[in-house]
Amino acid sequence: MLGVPTAPSRRTAHDRERRAIWKYDQRLKGYRKTPTPARRARLERDLNTLFHDRHTGYPDLNAALQKIHDRKDQLL
Repeated sequence: MLGVPTAPSRRTAHDRERRAIWKYDQRLKGYRKTPTPARRARLERDLNTLFHDRHTGYPDLNAALQKIHDRKDQLL
């Protein structure tokens, strides 16, 4: 189970990651409504940055992010 970090610096990093993932999700929904090659390229680049081979300090979170990345073809 993933827990919320208690150390202030880790909590800040956790919150930043969560916001980035939710922002990506909103952009992905917009892309699905009106897909363009340019939007796809940006989303693919950002998906690789956000979800591929991450080292967050939380093994379960790393595995969950990698699973999302592994579904890249289904997402885009």
